[in-house]
Amino acid sequence: MRRKDREKNRDFALKVVDASSFGVMTIKNTGYSIPLTFARDGNFLYFHGAKVGMKNDLLANNDEVRIVFVGENHLPDKVSDEEIKKDKKKIASLFTLKYESAIIEGKCELITEKCEKDHALALICKKFYDNVDSYIDSAIQMSGDITECYKIKINTIEGKSNI
Repeated sequence: MRRKDREKNRDFALKVVDASSFGVMTIKNTGYSIPLTFARDGNFLYFHGAKVGMKNDLLANNDEVRIVFVGENHLPDKVSDEEIKKDKKKIASLFTLKYESAIIEGKCELITEKCEKDHALALICKKFYDNVDSYIDSAIQMSGDITECYKIKINTIEGKSNI
């Protein structure tokens, strides 16, 4: 990371991942990127999708992925004309978006075991909704057969923030 002053530790990066509603996954050496919903359990990320499509075809031949997550972000505080007149360097701060992010690199694999697939789907459901345990089994039964699930082993993770 070039800006060491913005570098954050692993725990910070994992918090960004866990709080993000989605990440953008790129399959290495393909230029193919797709926004996906991820849920994490320990050192693994899980996502789901259709059983057919370009993502599936590419992952069948290349398991290396990179996922970018953007957490909290906002425009910087306004700077008055008087402050700018006193210090011209403050102009740059007007145009620097404040944000936090995490980047994960890892190996992606198709989940083939039903028990692990059900676990992945349950994690994804629970990420966004509290108190849905009574509905999760029904949801998995209704769409589990038409859904693929993947897991990504986290090999590296970087966190960054200028907030």
